[in-house]
Amino acid sequence: MQLSSFIQSLLAVAVMAPSVLATPVAVSSSLEERGKIMQRSYVGTCEQCSLSWDGDLKCQCKKKDGKKVSSTLDLNGCFVNLDGFVYWRRNGGFLNGMSCIVSDYSHPYMLASCKPISGPLKDSIINLDEKIHNMDGKLECHV
Repeated sequence: MQLSSFIQSLLAVAVMAPSVLATPVAVSSSLEERGKIMQRSYVGTCEQCSLSWDGDLKCQCKKKDGKKVSSTLDLNGCFVNLDGFVYWRRNGGFLNGMSCIVSDYSHPYMLASCKPISGPLKDSIINLDEKIHNMDGKLECHV
């Protein structure tokens, strides 16, 4: 079996200069930085979430001070229907005009069935935690 020249080059670098590959990466351990990271994931900081038929994601979310508040996000502002498939897009209006329906929701996954240009409905499963974040108690879509 013959290795590609690219892989051979990588192996040569690994053997000849292991210190280059083992260079440590600076990681912030401050509580402030960890708090910012935690606030980004709504799954880690919000509970009792539900998704209505018209696309409102409602949760009880923690603020930075630890208090829980109710927050609602209209997912029409986060997704678009492109030929039957759901994609992240600001102000996409994927539920407008009944082009899509929310078929199921299992925190944080949403199943949406959408009309393509022609043919039967198509299903999309979306992990809402990928781009929906808790920003100090407020659900926000970052697309």
